[in-house]
Parts: sequence; structure tokens; C-alpha cells
Amino acid sequence: MRIIVQGHGIELTDSLKDYAEKKIKKVEEFFGNIQKAEITLDYRKIADKTRNQVAEVTVWAAGKIIRA
Repeated sequence: MRIIVQGHGIELTDSLKDYAEKKIKKVEEFFGNIQKAEITLDYRKIADKTRNQVAEVTVWAAGKIIRA
């Protein structure tokens, strides 16, 4: 599986990238034949401090595209 981690509005550190890759590898338990996973980590300037950090994930697996 090819994993692409991007940062938008934040500095993407090695530890943050490693953590995201570790978590996305768990998806392989549920879906077989995953070709690619894209993770976008974002920091949004909104008033609600509990929702200003966002992770968007897109997974291409065996003819399916899963986005969360």
C-alpha cells in the first residue's frame, strides 16, 4: 500500500507523519488489496478549538474509493 501524508495549514513533522501512517495501516485488516491511501492533516482557524484539527482520508481499494 502506498501512503501519502500531506499537511495543510500545519507543519508536518516526522512524528506526526509516522503516527498517521501507523493508524492508516490498520485499515488493511478490513479491506484487502489497498492500492493507495491519501491523508490530509489540516488546521482550520475556527472558534471551536475542539474541531479545528481535521484529518481527511481517501483509500483506493479493490474497485472502491472510501473517503472519511
